[in-house]
Amino acid sequence: MKRRRDIYADGGRREFEQVRASRDVKIYLLVAAGAFGLPLIMTMAQCSADDEPPAPQVASSQIYANNSFLPGAGYYHAPYHAWFPVPYNQHDARGWYRGGQWRAQPDDQDPNQVSFGGSGSHTGAGSSGFTNSSRPTPEAVAQANRAASDYHASTIHRGGFGGSSRSFFS
Repeated sequence: MKRRRDIYADGGRREFEQVRASRDVKIYLLVAAGAFGLPLIMTMAQCSADDEPPAPQVASSQIYANNSFLPGAGYYHAPYHAWFPVPYNQHDARGWYRGGQWRAQPDDQDPNQVSFGGSGSHTGAGSSGFTNSSRPTPEAVAQANRAASDYHASTIHRGGFGGSSRSFFS
């Protein structure tokens, strides 16, 4: 910084910094930072929101295992080549669910079928004749992809500068 010497009325000389010029420069820098910085931060925030991963997609050329889960579409029922809201052979008071219907009896061919006896022991059935994996129909793929996209669009994606679930005072 430049120092200036002035001669005062009492004949003394004093040195002082020339602050006016530096203060003007600081003001201009602050204005420039505000004018360019805020839009830059807003643009970067928008870009990060645009970088959200796409919804998961399925294809009719792919083989899916029974009870594969797709958020929004549900569980894949391999014998029926489609997705349903409840896992294959799920049991509750209504019966056993498979292929979009509740049935009075379980699918004894399902190797994943689990039932609990009075002792709490688990018994499973054999796998003869059961389709454990298959390719979905084109109609089922279109419906599942549409449901997955709708679900993905309706969920809140968190990101950006930090998160609300972390404690900074631990």
